[in-house]
Amino acid sequence: MNAIQLEKAITKRQALDIKRHEVYGDERKEIETALERLETRIIKAVDKMFPDVARVVNKYVDNNKEDFYFYDSLKFVKYGGNGILKVRHTGVEYFVTKSDHEQIVFNYYMSKEPLTKVNKDQRNRYFKLKDGIVVKQVPELTAVKLYAAMPVIDLDQVAV
Repeated sequence: MNAIQLEKAITKRQALDIKRHEVYGDERKEIETALERLETRIIKAVDKMFPDVARVVNKYVDNNKEDFYFYDSLKFVKYGGNGILKVRHTGVEYFVTKSDHEQIVFNYYMSKEPLTKVNKDQRNRYFKLKDGIVVKQVPELTAVKLYAAMPVIDLDQVAV
């Protein structure tokens, strides 16, 4: 699956997900079956396109892996897989554009970093990414410096 096919598959998945809440009975079962097949196909494609990142996500994230597969993977394709990946047992965030919304989210997570010791499995982990490959795991302070040094990407100028 290439980038355009991935984008189409994820768009179709989102449409099916919305539609399944509007129907009942046999039609709903058919949509859920199609949705499961499509999700499996997307997950396999993303694992194949970004094996390093998928390995990190599958190792550290317990809940909400779909955030990476069905939302962040499109950002990976659009922006070349560069940026910072934040993983925690409850989810994934991918920082690359420095849009207003992304900066708010980044600052929110940085302000919520626990000041006390947390379970090793529950802490945030930050990874520097280059061309869709995990370069290295970085400490929180380094992640802040990397994010500050990243250029602002004009979202209107980027195409898949």
